[in-house]
Parts: sequence; structure tokens; C-alpha cells
Amino acid sequence: MRKIGYLTFLILYSFYPETVLSEAHQDDGVSCPKPGQIKEWWRSGIEGAFWLFNPLATIEECKNKTLVDPIAQSFISWMNREEIKTCYEHRYDFFRELVQTKNSLGFHVDEESYYDPANLPFPNLMEVPEEFLNQEFLIQMSHPSTVSKAIKYVEKLNQKRSLEKQMTWLRFKSRFVKSTDVSPTYGRTLFHVPGIDFDRFVLFSDPLLDEPLSTNYPPNAVGVIAVQKRDSSRKELDQVRVYFKDHHRLYEGDKGHQTVNFTTRLKVMGKVDHCMGCHIGGVFPIYPLRHFSDQETPENVFRDRVRRLNQKIISYKIPDWTGFASPEALGPGMGPVKERSEEFIRECSRDTKIEKTSAIFEKLAKHMNCSQCHDDNIRPALRFPLGHDHGIVWKIVVNARAMPKGLVNDELNEEERKALVYCLFEEYWGKTYYNTQIRRQTPDELGLLRSFLLDAPCEKKETIETE
Repeated sequence: MRKIGYLTFLILYSFYPETVLSEAHQDDGVSCPKPGQIKEWWRSGIEGAFWLFNPLATIEECKNKTLVDPIAQSFISWMNREEIKTCYEHRYDFFRELVQTKNSLGFHVDEESYYDPANLPFPNLMEVPEEFLNQEFLIQMSHPSTVSKAIKYVEKLNQKRSLEKQMTWLRFKSRFVKSTDVSPTYGRTLFHVPGIDFDRFVLFSDPLLDEPLSTNYPPNAVGVIAVQKRDSSRKELDQVRVYFKDHHRLYEGDKGHQTVNFTTRLKVMGKVDHCMGCHIGGVFPIYPLRHFSDQETPENVFRDRVRRLNQKIISYKIPDWTGFASPEALGPGMGPVKERSEEFIRECSRDTKIEKTSAIFEKLAKHMNCSQCHDDNIRPALRFPLGHDHGIVWKIVVNARAMPKGLVNDELNEEERKALVYCLFEEYWGKTYYNTQIRRQTPDELGLLRSFLLDAPCEKKETIETE
């Protein structure tokens, strides 16, 4: 029951972000807050389903009413005071970022502008590498039984490259996310293509043999994640910039005489994924299983490739999103470094079967300090909406046992891992985060995010809204 409210939001936000973020303010009859009610207007909007609360839209509409509505005039006069603008700046930034990421990519710019080569530092930045446009290679990549032949083509190309320019490949089964194919699959083949100005991670969908052949062949999806390292003048960047593009394979001709061409998922399906919903940190480390069809790669070699790829990914650190997004405006991250009381851990783990002992409570509290690593330096803070999909966090912490890092002999059992997720969510979203209709009074009940939004020193003054 805990996760129903937010999961409903995240599902809607992923597919209909513009609708979800603006739905509450689509009518023309917006009521401007009256004197004495401004504080309550903010509070009720933030304490409830704040992703439906659009205060900036209300302010804008009230501005248009100031000549005919004395209440609107009073409201705008108050909001225009410099001390009030400063006091509410963090709220403005938060809700502005929420609204500006309304398009399906989750960026401030629309898809057409984002993909336009004229707006990119390098026209081929997000394109499939030229090496992968070979028709024989593409045909071989269209069926799991011939992917190994396509990989041999890449290995042959590597023989002509210096060590630092050689491509790395990995066939794997994703633990968490299916591909963007018409018939999605967990199977993937990943190629890391290093370059001087930018690196590319090229992700081909590679269906698993235990998935229905009738619906999964041939695969369509090819995702490109580009990591820009230099600007257009070839000067090294202080922070990398990361770009995403979902390509779509089109098959033309009869079997045995097919050709493969590329278009985009946007053109074929009319939509793209909400990139910033997951990729605030740019490229993320992977925690894959071996692909069923890859019987040639020994387990130790597979694990070594995963390790080396993750080392490369972590080396990029946090990307620069200037012009695309301002994730820092979205408040604090999950799991700040702080002390947690035994009473809090006992309460937030109430739905699990952990041993109710002080030693267990202390262990859980110790592992809640996510921001010790997710500090917006090497790794991104787990702030809204990243990391707050209960299902994804559950898969990473409980199913894959990939987090938290630094455990000795895997010192958290399954029930303790479940408790860890519950406690992180309760601390971030509040004691009753799954029920947005319950009014919260204390910071612990409000959660970290709502407490951040409600923290406005000017509202503590007795003179607020009465002057």
C-alpha cells in the first residue's frame, strides 16, 4: 500500500509529463489567494500532490487579472516584494524546473531542437557510428544466433586500432529495464566506442532465446548515449556533457536480401523516453546478467568487462546539463548523512520481518547515508524524480543487491534490504507519502522534499500577509 500514490504519479509522469504537471491549472477560473491565505495556499499545494501544483501558472494568471480583481492585485503586490521573491526563490526554482521539463525528453528544449545537428557541437554526436552501418554487420545483429559473428567483425576492426581506441563489447541481460522495441526485450549487446572529442555507448536490443520469437524478431532498438569530452574548438571540457538518442532499425526487402536502415523511435512511435527521469547522473554503471546466447565468453571475462566499463562510466563524473536541465533545483537527495533514531528505524521497517533488535536498527541506519557517495560530485544525488521510483530502487537494492556499496560479506539479508528501501522512502517522502490526502505536521511526517519546499523564513514572521 505504501507505494501506490507515487507509483501512480511516476507512471503518468513518464508517459504524459506535460499533462501531469499542468493538469491542476488548465481551467480559466483560477482563484488568486486572498490576503491571509497565501501561506496556506503554498502549504496545501506542497503537502498534497505537489507534482500537480503549479504555483507559477497561478501567479501568471493572477497577473493578468490585477486590473479587474483587487484580490489578484493584492496577491501579486505581495509576491513582487523583493524579500518575498528571495524567500520563495527555492520554490520558484523547483516548480519552474518541474514545468520546464514538460516535454517527453525531460529537458528544457523540445525533441526537434535537441536532435537538430545544427544545435550540436558535432553533427554526428548522437548518430550510430559509421563502423556499425555495414550491412552485413547489421543483418547479423538482427538475430541472437548471428550476433557472435557481428562481434567478430568488431574485434577485427579493433586489430587496426590503438589500444585506447579499441571498442569494448558486452552481451547481457538487463536486470531492470526492457528495450524500446515494438516488442521489448531484456537482452542487449553494448558497444563502447571511444573517441577523441566524444565517446559513445551504442546499445542494440538483442532478444533472449526464451522470449517469444513471433513477437521479438527482428529487433528494432538501437540507443546511443554520447559523452562529449571536448567543445567544438577541441578544448577539453571541465565537465562532460551527455546526450541520448533512440534510433530505430527498419528492415527492407525479402529475407536473404534485406537491408537495414535507421530512423528514430520518435518518428516511428511518436514518443521518446523521459531521459531525465532516470539519467540525472548521465551514464549509469550497469549490473547485468550474462546473455543466454553468449556461451563463448567465460564468466570471469564477462565480469572483467563489466568492471572496466563501469570504471569508465564512473570516470565521467557528473555531467553539465546547462541549457537542458537544472536538476539541482529539485531539492535534496535521498539518504543524507545524518543520525537516525532507533525509534525511526523501528517504525519505518514495521512492514518487514527483520529482527527487532538495536543492532539491526543501527546497521540499517548506517546504510541509509546514500549521499555519502551520491554527493553530486562523482555520483548524482538521488533527488526527485531520480531514485524515487520504488520499483527501480527495489530492484537495485533488493533484487540485484547492487547497493549499498562497501558491504562486508553482504551484511544485509533480504528482509533488511527491504527495510532499507522502506526507510529511505519514508524519510524522503514522509511517514504517509503514499497517501497525499493526509495532512502532515512535523518534519519527519513531511519528509525531506516537502520540508525543503516548505522551509521559508519569511512565513515565520507575524507580519506576513498583513502589512
